[in-house]
Amino acid sequence: MKRFRYGALIMCLSLSAENTASKSATFCRLVPERKDDFAWENDKIAFRAYGPALRKSKENSGIDCWLKRVNYPIINKWYKDSAAGKSYHKDHGEGYDPYKVGDSRGCGGTALWLNGHMITSNVFKKSKVLKNSGHESVFELTYDWDHAGDKYQEIKRISIKTGERLFKTVSSFRKNGEVAKNCPLPLAWPNNQHQAC
Repeated sequence: MKRFRYGALIMCLSLSAENTASKSATFCRLVPERKDDFAWENDKIAFRAYGPALRKSKENSGIDCWLKRVNYPIINKWYKDSAAGKSYHKDHGEGYDPYKVGDSRGCGGTALWLNGHMITSNVFKKSKVLKNSGHESVFELTYDWDHAGDKYQEIKRISIKTGERLFKTVSSFRKNGEVAKNCPLPLAWPNNQHQAC
């Protein structure tokens, strides 16, 4: 009888430790089963960027935000549920995607401000995961586009850590293959009314 209680106690502690670890993780991945989205999350919030399969749609380099009510990972579950007909645009108790990004900058998309106009890139062309660990995920999204006879590229390095509601972005820009160090490129980002600042 004592042996049984001891074994049950160890099993309960083991399950508890496993659940705690999964609740405090970050995660990121390419989602080819949903038109090449790239999604990332932590214990507080989730985001996604639109990928190559949406190149001819109205979506562009804007970033979508998913609000979470739970601190465990939801990306894989929500995409799987969506494929089975359960929309992540409706809250089923874990949170939902309330934001309609469309062709806006969304929650972190950048743009160039050229000759008094906001110039946006299309969806990302390629992605690369650099780190996908429990405390932090880091990846790069590469955007290529043409405007007024020039070729532009943005490599956006994004990192997200546990416990934070925002992600960090470091962008590197090229114009006609040259690093934009000596050819300044003014940036634009939206305020909460979707107007360029």
